[in-house]
Amino acid sequence: MNSQPRRLHLNLPRSERIPKGPMLQKVRAPLVEIMHPHWSPADDHKIMRMKSDGKNFSVIAESIKRSRISVEQRFHRLRSVKDILKKLESFGLSSELYSMGSK
Repeated sequence: MNSQPRRLHLNLPRSERIPKGPMLQKVRAPLVEIMHPHWSPADDHKIMRMKSDGKNFSVIAESIKRSRISVEQRFHRLRSVKDILKKLESFGLSSELYSMGSK
């Protein structure tokens, strides 16, 4: 049995996980490691901003209509990326879910 945690976006073929085209790759490259088809950049930004403001996971979860545990897990995933807030802002704070293809 595989001991690594299962990540839905990693089950996609590599060609679908990494954006195609030089401009798309340049814009998305810093965030490829955290892109997930069930989350949006706006959700990620809100989680990080509210947590930095001292809000607890229950309050954050209620504000984005998610479970506390999913918000907590997402926060821990996001905080591993250096300068995540700046990267999210430069990517764009769309409420559309991350696209795993080359749209």
